[in-house]
Amino acid sequence: MSPAKLEQHLPTHSSNERRHWDQNRKIDIVNIGAGELYASQQHELISTLLGSCVAVCLYDPINKIGGMNHFKLPHPGKEQLSTIPRANYGSYAIDALIEKIMGLGGKLSHLRAEVYGGGSVIDGLNSNIGEKNIEFALAYLQQKNIPVTQCVVAGTRAQQIFMHPSSGHVFSVWQGQRSLSETKTAEKIYLEGLLQQN
Repeated sequence: MSPAKLEQHLPTHSSNERRHWDQNRKIDIVNIGAGELYASQQHELISTLLGSCVAVCLYDPINKIGGMNHFKLPHPGKEQLSTIPRANYGSYAIDALIEKIMGLGGKLSHLRAEVYGGGSVIDGLNSNIGEKNIEFALAYLQQKNIPVTQCVVAGTRAQQIFMHPSSGHVFSVWQGQRSLSETKTAEKIYLEGLLQQN
């Protein structure tokens, strides 16, 4: 996909509206949600909360530029393509993040990846969406010749991911019962919506 076409489908939400100062860490945190991505070379943190969704973090260690996306499914169906923003899908979200990083001066050949999420957080629900998201992300990154240096995936709890884009450092925090409950509710609503579309 060309940069011009990618720009037409980039998330319209301004990440600055989701930026806040973390008093404990003494740093700005930019929160992204499903279907969003963010890249930077600044001293700040990018963060997202994952259940069955996957986040791919990309980093150019030569130019010190990093970014994160957050996608729900590997590919859109024909019905979903016109109704759901493309950045919700891994096939678009990874390309869009690459373009964002390259737009800041990064190079594809320098990129390294870390993959997070793809959990199964709803007990008794027969869904392998998380597993499919993981499989897709790893296969697509291999296709792009981007090595994966860290993979913290699956599990039955939500993950909060933090990335420091200028250093490439990423860490994840397994969430407690409250965040898990909130993630389960969101996942259940989302998966029920998918079942209605099929």
